[in-house]
Amino acid sequence: KFTSRVDGSTVWSLSDMPGEPVSQFFRLMWPTGPETGDKRQYMRWDAPGNLVLDVGYAPCGGPREQGPGLLAANLLTPETMTTTHYFWGGARDSLRDDERLSAMMLKGIEAVFMNEDAPMIAACQQRMGTTELMSLKPLLLNIDAAAVTARRVLDEMLASEAAARAG
Repeated sequence: KFTSRVDGSTVWSLSDMPGEPVSQFFRLMWPTGPETGDKRQYMRWDAPGNLVLDVGYAPCGGPREQGPGLLAANLLTPETMTTTHYFWGGARDSLRDDERLSAMMLKGIEAVFMNEDAPMIAACQQRMGTTELMSLKPLLLNIDAAAVTARRVLDEMLASEAAARAG
């Protein structure tokens, strides 16, 4: 189930997926857990560029405190019209003292970002240039609602700021 909501300049994307197979990544944090669990993936966006991801599993029908969770902060600071500083950090709530697991997870997360996310972001930026996304008439799915809403919130904030300066 995918939902989104807005609270001022904060946009939430909320995905609840009951009865999902526990991923290999989360199996590292929950080695004695069940094969399937109720998965959550909640993203909070605070304008203009701060995101917090809360992702985790719980036993099917059980409280989230009985399964592993991961919080990841993503802080974006524009540098130019086409470049952005991207800062991130994460914390897990299970097996926190396992330094070997910490090193393995850090290596995995960095590899995914550097080998998958960063090249895709760069390729999209190159293809789009300075064109505004919505002018390209993208195909939007229900899971895109929060991202579209975040763009609208940011557009409103920019328009309000421009009006105040002109004003």
